[in-house]
Amino acid sequence: MGKGRKDRVVPVHPSVMDVVKSCGKTDGRSLGRKSDRRSFLFRKRQSPRMTTARAWQIVKVLVREAGIEKPISPHSLRHTMAIETLRAGAGPVIVQKLVGHASVSTTQGYVDHLEREDLRQWAFSPD
Repeated sequence: MGKGRKDRVVPVHPSVMDVVKSCGKTDGRSLGRKSDRRSFLFRKRQSPRMTTARAWQIVKVLVREAGIEKPISPHSLRHTMAIETLRAGAGPVIVQKLVGHASVSTTQGYVDHLEREDLRQWAFSPD
């Protein structure tokens, strides 16, 4: 359930899915059982689900451990995914569905950003 209490369909690489399934098995859950489909994948000991604050904390720790100096947030990761999906050739409507924008005009802002970034890159590397 995402922002606005909307469901999201998110493609997951098969190797990542293998890890997710393996983790579920360690605590007795199965993605195939109807009773487990509504349980949270990322949980805390004290709560049935991970909080937004905890997600921020995890990103902050991983960014620091990776030695990245640029400020990175969960939202900036979402933005990067959208831009890279467009760069890989997906159209704005596909990206709209992936990120859950109500209107494709919101997603168009990502396309405009992509064009500016690409123009800047091409201006400094003519090959």
